[in-house]
Amino acid sequence: MATWAPDNVAVHVEIRSNGVIAREPVEPLTGLQKEIQVEMAASGSEVTLTHRIANRTLFPLEFAPWALTMMAQGGVAVTGFPPRGRHPINLEATNPLVMWAYTDLSDKRWGFTRKYLTLRQDPNNPEAQKIGLFNPRTWAGYLLNRELFLKQYTPEPGGAYTDFGCSFETFTNAEFLEIETLGPMTKLAPNQSVTHVEHWSLHRNVAVREFNDGELDRVLLPLLK
Repeated sequence: MATWAPDNVAVHVEIRSNGVIAREPVEPLTGLQKEIQVEMAASGSEVTLTHRIANRTLFPLEFAPWALTMMAQGGVAVTGFPPRGRHPINLEATNPLVMWAYTDLSDKRWGFTRKYLTLRQDPNNPEAQKIGLFNPRTWAGYLLNRELFLKQYTPEPGGAYTDFGCSFETFTNAEFLEIETLGPMTKLAPNQSVTHVEHWSLHRNVAVREFNDGELDRVLLPLLK
């Protein structure tokens, strides 16, 4: 499968005044060419990552970009649901919450509040867990040692998202935790490319006393754009 083609060859690095572009050679197995552009803000810790995938074959290809960020052991991932409503005022379904065959919602690493989903990474638990969702304002954070890594992504309205419509997925096992953003399925003619833009930031001295709505609102809302 093209999804699993290794991309571990040497890359060309172009240094710019505010960052770098890392570009791989065309993959012989897929005919795709991938690059990541990293742009640092003039001040603070904010970084814009632009993932690009170009079709270097002679025929159209259809695929979706998928950006996985691997996190160290021992932290807690947190993401938000789309805005909540009330019954009987809001009667229509608002968003998917997607499970895999190995997803076990009774696993104690999961945490659910009305507004948030959390997943704790446990190096002593080898069982894999994964869940996905769609949020028109997709974001995820990872808390470890009073430091918060935050990434944000704006999905394309009406885009054809895979895995039953996910713009965000999170996975863990005993080794690591992933926070993932997904782009929509896109059909590209030869030499066309697709971009997938994430905004990253780092924050120190972040203390979450309890994983409830009020406390997570206090910590996270001032940091979310």
